[in-house]
Amino acid sequence: MIRKALLACVCSALISHSASASFTGFDGWWGGSGKIKLASAEEAIKCRSTIKLSSGDTALAMNFRCASTSYTVDVTSNLVTKADQVTGTWVINTHNINGRVTGTNKDGTIAGKIVSDGFTARVSVARPDNTMTVSITPEGSSDVKTM
Repeated sequence: MIRKALLACVCSALISHSASASFTGFDGWWGGSGKIKLASAEEAIKCRSTIKLSSGDTALAMNFRCASTSYTVDVTSNLVTKADQVTGTWVINTHNINGRVTGTNKDGTIAGKIVSDGFTARVSVARPDNTMTVSITPEGSSDVKTM
């Protein structure tokens, strides 16, 4: 059975900026640290990500990995934006969960929902002031509260 987690981790780090279009500024490599709240404890967590843009900055491919003392998550995501709407796929490789992403891309923040069989989470990726903040919060019963 898939170990579900209510994740609450916020990770910040420097990110490079490109010019123009909807996902502009999300591209590059970034890494940072934050917290993960598990059902039994809160732990420090380190994260890193590589984000590549294509199709005039309207398509985003992300590889995202975070690890704490007792928890690891490895995610691959492919998103497309049209106007301020975002759609795409999200694969949590460490838990073999595949899902769809829907949401918005407004004012430098991608906010949405990940939905798959047996797993739903709210996700936010923001890039304020040359940093990046990621928040993933599973809904329902889970070992993880927030990440």
